[in-house]
Amino acid sequence: RLAETGWWGEGLDKAVDYVNSAAPDGATWASNSAVTHTFDALRGDLVHQETLPEFFIDADLSPVTEQRPGYLPHYQVDAGGAPIVIVFRKR
Repeated sequence: RLAETGWWGEGLDKAVDYVNSAAPDGATWASNSAVTHTFDALRGDLVHQETLPEFFIDADLSPVTEQRPGYLPHYQVDAGGAPIVIVFRKR
């Protein structure tokens, strides 16, 4: 897991597609990614909420962030066998 990274937001489009298909109406979301152009593609009814969102899009992966207390990984985008984006869902 030391070689691959989503440097220019790779994988965020797939993560957004997943959240759009899996999230119930009005669900909340957040992300630690600085790339915001992809998030404009989230459904209009989804609400950006930094505190305890239902979905968390993690594009700044490290061994620490891959373990989110209170959340389970629900979708993962890989590059060369390494995760570059993980979508977590609140338990």
